[in-house]
Amino acid sequence: MATRNTALIVHKAGSEFDSMRLQIEADNRFVLTGCFHSTMAAFECLENHSIDMLLLDIELPMAVDLVRFVTSHSNKAYSILVCRTASEPGILMGISAGASAYILTGELDRLVEEIERTTGGSALNFRVARRMIKNLTKPPEPESSFTLTGKEFMALSLISKGLSHAEMAQVAGISVNTIRTHLRNLFRKLDVHSKPEAINLATKHGWVGTQEPAKFVLNNFLTLKNQSAGGVLSLKELEILELLAKGASYSRAAESTGTTINTVRSHIRSIYKKLEVHSLPEAIYESTRLGVLVE
Repeated sequence: MATRNTALIVHKAGSEFDSMRLQIEADNRFVLTGCFHSTMAAFECLENHSIDMLLLDIELPMAVDLVRFVTSHSNKAYSILVCRTASEPGILMGISAGASAYILTGELDRLVEEIERTTGGSALNFRVARRMIKNLTKPPEPESSFTLTGKEFMALSLISKGLSHAEMAQVAGISVNTIRTHLRNLFRKLDVHSKPEAINLATKHGWVGTQEPAKFVLNNFLTLKNQSAGGVLSLKELEILELLAKGASYSRAAESTGTTINTVRSHIRSIYKKLEVHSLPEAIYESTRLGVLVE
């Protein structure tokens, strides 16, 4: 029996995302490891799963960082960039980070056909849309004997963009204390004692490259979160939902967001209505599925 190739889809919500998911799920030569609207959710998934193929929206914040992480962890995994036009600047950055090919959104209806056209046996050999990228410089191989986990690589990518601890926590969907824990683990593994030292070492090894400004990353993640929830959840609703998902009580959520318990309850009722659910566990599940929350 032929080996089934594992695939991870990371793309903003919409018809392109749905098309890729349905095509990969319908083909028994592939196993879908996960589908996410956020690179943060993908980093979390890759903490415990290995993949053969990444289908990635190059317009997502930290998309290039995700390619770099996949490349650094497996020389057999292929990252395929999904883009609207062939002139997008992110394509070259993605390829230089280790991506193998790209496909235009207008050609996604033939996704599996284009992938399988040049796939042989259990090894993947992509020529997506006949545009296999050859002879491009790959990122330097790390000289260190250790391997960064998904969470550590995520933390490294975030500090390289100049985000504060609070901003990193907001983007990653975790607490500030958890961010500090990831950074302590990262610094210990890299044998450094500060963010500048970590960034300099990461740049030397090719773990970070051209970076988006902090404000770009933060604003785009907030926008994508709203779009992922159908474009209807307010930022306050998202903030409250994240707190409750982490185990906060209504009173703690009210205190953290500067509101009252009644206001929190009002927001929760609004969330239920917008997500078409009837309980907090359902809301958390649906929001996690959409990539709004990270487990």
